Parts: sequence; structure tokens; C-alpha cells
Amino acid sequence: MNNIRKAHLQLFLAHGLSFGLLMTCFDYMNDGEFYLLKTVFLIVFFGGFMSWSSINSMKKSKRMFSGRELHDDDFNLSHSELLTSMKSIQDIYELLKTNEATKNWKLQFKNHMIVGRTKVTWLFRGERITISALTDTISIESKPACKTTIYDNGQNADNVKLIKALIER
Repeated sequence: MNNIRKAHLQLFLAHGLSFGLLMTCFDYMNDGEFYLLKTVFLIVFFGGFMSWSSINSMKKSKRMFSGRELHDDDFNLSHSELLTSMKSIQDIYELLKTNEATKNWKLQFKNHMIVGRTKVTWLFRGERITISALTDTISIESKPACKTTIYDNGQNADNVKLIKALIER
């Protein structure tokens, strides 16, 4: 199953089931009866509508931000990269704390790793950044801070590219 269909299914189940069951509970509290046909209709109609409208919103957002269409690769939320660097993890931490683009990130240096979060904005819920020093390489990983994120608009890939560019300078 491709990722776009999987996103449709996840949204359908999340919105349709929760809304349908919630409305059924309210109907049962008001009427004292359970209507199976009405419940199924609410689940299918609302779930289908929310799934369709959410995916269309994602497509519109992708066209607006990057000028291209939504495809399966856009649903790969976690991005990581390995690179060789002569810089120590402490030097990388200092570089990120002083750089204009990354100085507002909440970064911590602990256990020979850099762990942090980007800022939450109107468009993004923030990302978790992990940079660790392996034997002769540096591992950079960026993933959504919110585990229920289905689509991230490429922000995690941009974070990894930015950090890589800063380290390689």
C-alpha cells in the first residue's frame, strides 16, 4: 500500500471512528437508543470527508511551499544522515548554539550527544534533533516532535541538510 493511501486510511480511522462513536454516545445519552445505520453513516461520511479534505490540504501545501506534487517520499517523516567530520561533538554543539538559523533551537549536550527541539510555529509543530558521534562518523537525525504527525512538509529533511552544511563548512 502506498503512503498516500495509508495516510487516507489513518485519517479515515482517526477522524471517522472517533467522530462516529462520539456522536453515537451523545445520541444514546439523548434518546436512550442505539442506531447502527446512523453510526455507520456518521463514521463513513465524516471519516471519508476528513480524509479527503486533509490529503487535499497536504497537496495544496506541498504545491505552495515547494512547487511540486505530493508523492510517497513526502511521508517519510524521520530523516537521518551519516557524515565524516573532523569536528568534535562539542564543537558542533557550539557551532549550532551560535549560528543564526539554529540558535533558537532548544539544544542540550548530554552523554556525548546533542539532543534538542526546534521551535513550534504556526506551520510546524517542531522537530526533535539528535546528533551523535559514532567512532569515525557523525549521525544526524530529525523527526517530528508529535508522534501522530502524518506529513511534515519536508522540514525534517531541511533540518538535516542545514546541520550537514554547517558541519561541513
